[in-house]
Amino acid sequence: MAARLRQQVRGGSWPHLSRLPPDADLARHLGVGTNTVRRALTLLHTEGLVERRRGSGTVVLGQPSSIEQTGPRVGVLVPSLTRYFPPLVRGVRDVVEAGGGTVVARPSDHGAAQESAVLDDFCSSGLEAMVVVPLTPSLATPQFRDRLESLEVPVVVAERLPPVSGAERGDSRLSCVVSDVRRGGLMAVHHLVRAGRSRIGLLSSRDTATSEDFHSGFTQAAHDLGVAVGQATLRWRYDWRRPQQIRRTVRGYVSTLVQTGTDAVVCFDSTVVSALLRELEAAGCRVPDDVAVITYDEEGGHPTPIPVTAVVPDRGEVGRLAAHVLLRQLDRGIQIPVTQTLVSPDLVLGAST
Repeated sequence: MAARLRQQVRGGSWPHLSRLPPDADLARHLGVGTNTVRRALTLLHTEGLVERRRGSGTVVLGQPSSIEQTGPRVGVLVPSLTRYFPPLVRGVRDVVEAGGGTVVARPSDHGAAQESAVLDDFCSSGLEAMVVVPLTPSLATPQFRDRLESLEVPVVVAERLPPVSGAERGDSRLSCVVSDVRRGGLMAVHHLVRAGRSRIGLLSSRDTATSEDFHSGFTQAAHDLGVAVGQATLRWRYDWRRPQQIRRTVRGYVSTLVQTGTDAVVCFDSTVVSALLRELEAAGCRVPDDVAVITYDEEGGHPTPIPVTAVVPDRGEVGRLAAHVLLRQLDRGIQIPVTQTLVSPDLVLGAST
C-alpha cells in the first residue's frame, strides 16, 4: 500500500501542498482497511512525501515528477522507519534536499532478505548515492561488506562500524558515521558518580548493534572511578514485543537491587526503563531518593511517570554528517580518503537522578 501511495504522490496524482482525503475515505477508495492506510501514510510521512497535521489531515509534500531535480537522488536503508531511525533519515533529507536532491528511504524491517532486496532496488533505480544502516549480522560477513564496497555509487555506513580486529579485514573502504555509544556508557556512570552515587547497577540487552560498546564504556568508567557493580549487573536478551516477560525479569532484578543496596541504575534500553520505574515503586524504592535511574536513548520508550535522565544519541546529526560525506564523494569522486566519524551523545537531565 505504501508503494502504491508513494507512486501516486510522486506521479503528481495529488498537487503539491494539497490535502489527501480522510484516512477512512481513502481506505474505502483503495479497498483496504483504515489501519493499512494509516501505516502507509505514516511511512510516507517519515520519507518526507506527506505531512500528517493534527486537526488538518494529510498534506502532500512530495514534488511531482515533472519538476526537475538539481541534486542527487540518495537512497537511505535503515532497519526501521518507525523506531530509532527516523531522526537519521530526516538528517540525511535536510542536507540532500537543501542541495536540490531527493531522498528515498526504505526499511529492511530487521530481515536480511528484505535488506538485500532493498539494495537491489536501489541499484536498479539509478540512485546516485546511499546511506546504509546494515543489520548487525550482515555487516559481520565479508560478503556483505564486499557488496557495499563494490557498488558503483558512493556509500556511507551509518550507526555501524565494520569489524577491524582478529581475522576480520581492517582495510575497509567504507566511510562510517556513528554515534559514540561507548562514550555514552562513560557519560552515564560519570553523571551518577557526580550525583553522589557509588553502587551502580546496569540493566541492559546484550549482543545487539550497540549494547556491547555501551557495556565497554560502562565497565571502563566503573573501573576508573572505583564504582561497585557486581551482582547489580544484568545483561540479557529480550523481545520488546513481550512486555510481560520484561516485567517479570525486571521485577527479579529490582529484588537484587534492594538486597545489594544499589543506589543507582543505568538502564541501557529505553523500552525497559518504564517497567523498571514501576517495579522500583512497587518495591517501595523512591526515585531518585533511594535509587537514581539513567537511560540511554529516549527513542522507542514507553511513557514514564517522571522525566528520565538520558544519554541521547544525536541520530539527526549522524544523518546530516553522513549526507555531507556522500555529497563530498559525489563532488570529488568516489576515491577520496575513507572517513570514520564519531558523534558524541548528549546528556538530557530529567527528574530521575
